[in-house]
Amino acid sequence: MGFPLLTSGAQNSFFFGVYGNALRVLENYHKQHNPENSDVSKYWYTNVFLAGSFAGTAQVAIATPIELVKIKLQSQTGTFGFSDTTEFTHLNAYLVLTN
Repeated sequence: MGFPLLTSGAQNSFFFGVYGNALRVLENYHKQHNPENSDVSKYWYTNVFLAGSFAGTAQVAIATPIELVKIKLQSQTGTFGFSDTTEFTHLNAYLVLTN
């Protein structure tokens, strides 16, 4: 049960980190090109959309392999869970080499 909690936290922190940085870059870009407008940019909604799109696209590189591991673990038959860490290591190595 710890694996899904750990990975969802990592995915969310990655997403919001990329989102915040992208939004900051876009806002600074518009402030440099229009310095008299120091209030909230008129491009706010566009910036939020672009930052969210960029963060979502970046998160796919992290989320897809994690979700693949989760699905493979859930679809295993036999014993519930792993008897030792070697089975988990072999599964990860197989997924990395085949995908």
